[in-house]
This record gives sequence, structure tokens and C-alpha cells, in this order.
Amino acid sequence: RWAHGQVNPFGMTIDHRGDIFTADCHTKPITMLLRGGQYPMFGKPHDGLGFAPGIMEHGHESTGIAGVAFYDADMFPAAYRHNLFIGNPVTGRINRDTLEHHGSSPRAIAQPDFLTCDDPWFRPVDIRLGPDGALYVADFYNRIIGHYEVPLTHPQRDRERGRIWRIRYVGEGEAKPTPAPDLAKADVDGLIAALAHPNIVVRNLATHELAHRIGADAVEPLRTLVVGDVKSKEATDAPANQKVHGLWVLHRLGALSQDARLKLLFDPSPLVQLHAVKAIADQSEVPQLQLALLWSKLKDADPFVRRAIADALTVHV
Repeated sequence: RWAHGQVNPFGMTIDHRGDIFTADCHTKPITMLLRGGQYPMFGKPHDGLGFAPGIMEHGHESTGIAGVAFYDADMFPAAYRHNLFIGNPVTGRINRDTLEHHGSSPRAIAQPDFLTCDDPWFRPVDIRLGPDGALYVADFYNRIIGHYEVPLTHPQRDRERGRIWRIRYVGEGEAKPTPAPDLAKADVDGLIAALAHPNIVVRNLATHELAHRIGADAVEPLRTLVVGDVKSKEATDAPANQKVHGLWVLHRLGALSQDARLKLLFDPSPLVQLHAVKAIADQSEVPQLQLALLWSKLKDADPFVRRAIADALTVHV
């Protein structure tokens, strides 16, 4: 169990830092779930410590929220990247929020509706970022949507039709999105290169291919890329995203040594440090030296690293 509460969470997305966001019907459109956090649920009391903090006060004019996507790709213009897109099947809209961070605490700032539709049957119930950089929308396409409106056997409930929309950017002045390689056919080198792709979906899929299809043959080239010489303080010059996904492949294959974990804790990139902390927390047991270093980094300059360390210590101390 990761967290407690909420009413009807229809949709989840995970950002490049590993933060989990849900779209919840009947509480707030977006919630960031902290490990062990208690969240409101139809008046149910909290555990005595209080509810975990929310990230928004507005409700996008609806209690029926479904589907959420975090945009981390290079098709849409920069203003739309690292935004959250939320399906609103009651109002027939797709809402958009930017994330404004205060320390490591995000605030969701409502933006003008991303999409409106004059078809009253438009019901966006899920949204996904595709490997091509487009957003894909599952449209329930139904006159009746709520289970409470009419009996479930009502003849006007359409049980056969639905639509899938692909939303892409066609404006001028923007670079074309980076093509996604055929990961099913890619070799070790091709998959490792894909770990640096600007689209998080491609990076995640390449991560899974390396962990599941390639396996042990990926260990040595990934160690060289992510860690380099563990006896040297010099970090490798690989891009941060590539190192992040590479370290998770090594972790999943049981090939991330203690020395490698300790070195990555002091990588020049805070993003790499953050995921190194998360990988330490994901162990069944954490060696004392790693715990001692986590304690020493609780005053780290980066707030996201500090929050990750606090979370890790709640699991292992």
C-alpha cells in the first residue's frame, strides 16, 4: 500500500522525478500521493496526523474527473511541457494545469481549457502520452455517463461505441518531435541510446526492454555509462535522464553495487541524486553506510533530494 483514502481515483501518471499524481472523482482533480499519506474520503477522519497536503484548491467545475497525463515530450511547445492534462467527462473538456513548485511542494495552477467540444456526448475518460509525443484521449462517447442518472439497464446507455482521439501539435516555429525507435527490434546500444530520448514514454519502454529482454548483457555497458569508475570521484558525462533510467535497469537486475549507489548520491545532477535515493529506499534492507549518508544529506541544497531522503528514512529507520 502506498497511500490511504481518496474516493474514486480514475487515472494515474508518474513524472520524471517519480512523483505519483492521481485524478480523483469527488475530491480534487489532481492529487500528488506521498508514501503513507492520508487523503480525504467521503468524510472519513484522518489518522491523527492530519491529511497529507493537497496541491490545488480549484475543482475544474466538476466532481467527475477521469484520467490524467503528465506531458514530458518534445512535440508540444515548451509552455505545455511538464503540464498535467485532466479528462473532465461531465463538462466535456480536457483541463490543463501547470505545476509551480515551492521547495518540493507543487501547486497546480489552472490554465485555460486545453480542449472544449460542442458535442455533448464527448466524455474524455482517460488521457495518455504516446511515444510519438501526441496525447491520446479515450472518449467514452455516451449520452449517459453516471451510474446514478438512470437504471443500468436503460436502453440509451450505449455499450458498443467509443472513440480514441489523437491530439498533435501542428503550429509553426517548433522543432519536429524526435522519432521513437522500434524498441522491440533495438539492440543493447540502441536501447541504451533511447534512455536519453526526450519522451518519457520512450525512456520507460526502453528501460523495460533492457530489464526484461536484454537482461545481463546490458549490465556492463550500463555500468560504464551510469557509474564509470566507482573508485573515481569523476562522474560520467551522460545526460541526467539517461543515467536515471540506466540506474533503474541496474537496480532491477540486482547489478547496482553499494559503491555505485554511494557514488550516484553525489552525482552533479540533483535528478540523478534523487533517483539514487529512491533506489536505495527500494531495497529490502539498507546497509548502515548508505543510511548514514542519507542522514548526512538531509540538509542537501535540492528540496526534491531532501524530500526523497525523508521518505526513504521513514521506510528504513
